[in-house]
Amino acid sequence: MKTVSLDFPTPAALEVQARFEHWRNTRTKRGKIPEELWSAAAELTNFHSINQIARLMRLNASDLSKKISSISRSVVKMNDESPVSFIELPKISNCNAGSCEIDLKRSDGSEMQIRLSSKNTADLPALIQAFVN
Repeated sequence: MKTVSLDFPTPAALEVQARFEHWRNTRTKRGKIPEELWSAAAELTNFHSINQIARLMRLNASDLSKKISSISRSVVKMNDESPVSFIELPKISNCNAGSCEIDLKRSDGSEMQIRLSSKNTADLPALIQAFVN
């Protein structure tokens, strides 16, 4: 299941949209959309729905879906599991005396234990994402 950002369009999506608009405004004749633009749009579908991206980039959703399929077939996958796109964490404010422990386990047996001595959890999502992927 992919998680759709509530803050859509994100800065990354707006940057890709600007690249599409620049290409549309500067091309001299009708032609195929460059592969790097297709790849950038496809990459955004890891975080947003195909329909959201297609609408923002002014693409046909079916064409984008086909492009994603062709791109994913050409990429050699490192493992059989899909990368984690959303992890729900328990409320950290319930920590006793300002300290918490979070235990993480991956399906390959790797484990990670995080000890927090304060409620400063700003780097926690990036740290967990790096571990699970």
